[in-house]
Amino acid sequence: MKRSIAPEISVTQLPLYKKALEICQLSLGLRSLDKQSINRNVYSKSDLISAHHLDALVFSSVDLPRTIAQAAVQKDSILQKSLSSYIRQTTKKVRHHLKMLGRYNSTHDAQFLALRTAIKEFGQLQKHATSSHYQNN
Repeated sequence: MKRSIAPEISVTQLPLYKKALEICQLSLGLRSLDKQSINRNVYSKSDLISAHHLDALVFSSVDLPRTIAQAAVQKDSILQKSLSSYIRQTTKKVRHHLKMLGRYNSTHDAQFLALRTAIKEFGQLQKHATSSHYQNN
């Protein structure tokens, strides 16, 4: 019985990886916009909460592309499942921090909306990747 071999695809060409990279870049862009507009001498409670959620959003989103790349090349199915679970948990964190950031900071509407849209698209790609993975196995 011959085994068919799927053509190798570069991790950087995976739609999920590309979208995670976009989320990372958008959150870093939101962070740089926030740094430009903040008054360093006056901090309100909402400024501190907003800064916390922005930092957490950036830290979580920076981790997504790397983890997706690791999961894509991982041969061990148990480790691959673990990485997939970590990606889902990190995505939940990104969504949570974006939601909380929206409550406290609405000064960067276009960037915020682009990030929200990218996260929704990422979720759809995740669902598609998961369903196709289970159909193939």
